[in-house]
Amino acid sequence: MSNSSSWSENSSDDENLQNLIIKIVLLGQSGSGKTSMVLQFVEGKFTENTLATVGAAFFIQKLTIEEKSVSIRVWDTSGQERFRSLCPLYYRNSNACILVFDITDQSSFDDLEYWMDQLKNELTILPSLALAANKNDLVSENENETTKELLDKARKYAKSIGAGFFLTSAKTGEGIKEIFEYVSKNVLLRTDENFFKPNNDPKVILEEQNKQEETKKLEESKSGCC
Repeated sequence: MSNSSSWSENSSDDENLQNLIIKIVLLGQSGSGKTSMVLQFVEGKFTENTLATVGAAFFIQKLTIEEKSVSIRVWDTSGQERFRSLCPLYYRNSNACILVFDITDQSSFDDLEYWMDQLKNELTILPSLALAANKNDLVSENENETTKELLDKARKYAKSIGAGFFLTSAKTGEGIKEIFEYVSKNVLLRTDENFFKPNNDPKVILEEQNKQEETKKLEESKSGCC
């Protein structure tokens, strides 16, 4: 499934900037609200009864970051057990990952450890990370102690894995654009200092970095052989 937005794109004399593509993947337990977050980000809308994602869904959005036009390619993966074996196909070569949990469901937070282990096992270099404490609209101003404890754990966990932490709500839009902008900016910061020089194609640079990661992983696997 593919969607594109109507957000305006700043014009640029440097055509290379139009080729800048960032791949972002969302991971988390089924029902944590990943699809609703993506729909809010791409289409600016919220649907109460969103169908569970089968395998993965693909979306496209345009952002302007640091006066550069960026094409955001978002992969919304299924959190269902029977589709988990397919997830590595989608987060390999990703530039950023948003880990999502339901703020009202402790088990969805506990499940994040599984996804982080998968990323560490599959990727030589971890992508830009952010942690979304989703469905914040369901928490009242006088949140209970259980919720406070969960949020404290989530903030500490985000810090331990080097991820940004965001309270989000797909329903109200809280934190949605901000979290996607955060990981996208981090991707740009982690690239070569020559990233935006006119003679360099940003798309090629990102792809070259991904190839280097794959080569390094292959060499490490060979060195471990008899």
